[in-house]
Amino acid sequence: MSVQKTQLFKDAFYFLRTNFTIFLIVSILTSSVIIELHNYIILKFISDTYHDSYFTKNNDNFPEVTDSFFFKTKLHFIIIFIIKLVLHSLYNAILIGTILSTIYLICKEKHCSFFSITEKSTSILLPLFMLQVLNHMLIALGTMIFMLPGMILQLLLLLSPVILFFNKKNIFYSIKNSIFISKNHIFFIIFSNMLFSYIKIYISLIVSTLLSDFNDSNNIYLLIMHSANNFSYIILYIILYRFYSLQKLDTESKNN
Repeated sequence: MSVQKTQLFKDAFYFLRTNFTIFLIVSILTSSVIIELHNYIILKFISDTYHDSYFTKNNDNFPEVTDSFFFKTKLHFIIIFIIKLVLHSLYNAILIGTILSTIYLICKEKHCSFFSITEKSTSILLPLFMLQVLNHMLIALGTMIFMLPGMILQLLLLLSPVILFFNKKNIFYSIKNSIFISKNHIFFIIFSNMLFSYIKIYISLIVSTLLSDFNDSNNIYLLIMHSANNFSYIILYIILYRFYSLQKLDTESKNN
């Protein structure tokens, strides 16, 4: 069975349209969780770290502060980089895990309640988190070497969360298979990623225009913008979920 790409996109958007309300609620709920985590950890922890830092406690000792300035600055940048890497990976794990769990429960015609989605997504959260950390490190490394390797790695690793969700195997298996499948269907992966980027920008522009009277630090503004951003991820992962499920069926039929 060959994967018909055009039909795949039609099926994905039909699936989104028929389950729009569920995905909208999922988008808003995940946004709420992510914003709360961000407010608590980033705004509180990092501000407290700077407030209690060596600089504020020793501002009367200028020569000593000057001598240790570069070391302290580098240390703070490293700490913030690690915190942001972990948090970004956690945000993605929560979002992707929730999206894939919702799609899975709908496809299996099971009761798609908040409890069932939470239970399913929690069971895969730790492996997804570890996968996201590794993916982000690989992409960052590729980007530091040169921009192009980072972009290529981002495309090749796009399927890895879906493969991990399907197979429940280790993260290295998911990365390896994601690279293998993506290389064989690179134009589909590129098109899907471009479509996702255009939808994300388009939704963000519409929402930001509608909310032009709101302050961008307002919690309602942040919630709506995050929800709109999450919705573009929902579209992407519906397409990738459908694509990989067809690939899996195709492989199984050939083996039989």
